[in-house]
Amino acid sequence: MAAPPDVALEAAVLDRQQRLDRLRTDARELALRARAATARPNHMIETVAGAEAVLAVIAELELGARHEVLIVDRPPYLDGAADNTHELQALARGVAYRAVYHAPTLVEPGRSPDPARPGPRDLAILRMLASGAKDRAIARALGIGERTVLRRIQTLLETLHADTRFQAGVQAAQRGWLDPRPDQPSRSATWRQFPSTSRE
Repeated sequence: MAAPPDVALEAAVLDRQQRLDRLRTDARELALRARAATARPNHMIETVAGAEAVLAVIAELELGARHEVLIVDRPPYLDGAADNTHELQALARGVAYRAVYHAPTLVEPGRSPDPARPGPRDLAILRMLASGAKDRAIARALGIGERTVLRRIQTLLETLHADTRFQAGVQAAQRGWLDPRPDQPSRSATWRQFPSTSRE
């Protein structure tokens, strides 16, 4: 038997109101959760305003790193950001640096004329830097102290007008310093001196 229209309509309106009440309750709960999540002191994103504050946070991160620092390096740069004292300190502690660089920043426009080609030891340091070797490994391979390696790297950075080790490696490669010298046969040339041992 069909219910009268006013009874059926009342039941439909009541059902719709209950759904709306549940929706309002869920919305309030979600809003409370969102506020609680953004109020936590250890949330993932921190907003830092002002050049000094940003540089302080960068220094804190570099000095607090234990194993590795990951960087996306691109302009615009803050004043004083080129000073990599904290990076050198972290590298001296054995902290590894991995970076993605914005390509145009690797070569400065209007770069000064190429400096003189470094000596054999500095070229060896540059080659090992380009291969990703750490200071300790470079020092061991060359039979010199780690402090000497750090001093030589700092001198090479100044010579190449580079802000980072990676820039120094790129600029050394662009100048052809990492290629074998003409009087030193390349590995491929050495291999070509030997006849093939395969039989046809």
